[in-house]
Amino acid sequence: MSPDASWSFAPGVLLVVALAGGAYAKRWRDARASRPAHPPGRWRAVAFGGGLLAIFVALISPIDRLAEQLLVMHMVQHLLLLDIAPILVIVGLTKVLLRPITRRVHALERRAGFLAHPAFAVVFYAGAMCVWHIPALYDVAARHSGIHALEHLTFSAAGFLYWWHLL
Repeated sequence: MSPDASWSFAPGVLLVVALAGGAYAKRWRDARASRPAHPPGRWRAVAFGGGLLAIFVALISPIDRLAEQLLVMHMVQHLLLLDIAPILVIVGLTKVLLRPITRRVHALERRAGFLAHPAFAVVFYAGAMCVWHIPALYDVAARHSGIHALEHLTFSAAGFLYWWHLL
């Protein structure tokens, strides 16, 4: 029997990727139009788009279906969600692009306490990978799509937090 290499086209993922891409494109155009001292370059938009593409590839392309059948594709999917997508999305951001939300992020970091500390990001990053690969949790995630989505959200959150501090 050959592996199922079909596209999944999960509507929730498509919606999130489309909304994030649209919001970024609008903010990028507005930031360039305001003529700041350091306008966001095109390469930043390409990096951000590459991050969204990595999310799309991990969760919509045949990698998603193959990840359920082949361990190597499962690990490729996790690397895309934990490392490639967060790195590219974060590299696509600049102070000028983030200016409208900076105050809110600072307030959130203050309220988050130790959860906003870089050391927590390292522990969360490594811990998420270890915990989700405990055989019982891995099996539950493989059997239930909602738990599997929670696993992917955990990986994405851990990757974004880790790479945010590192970059």
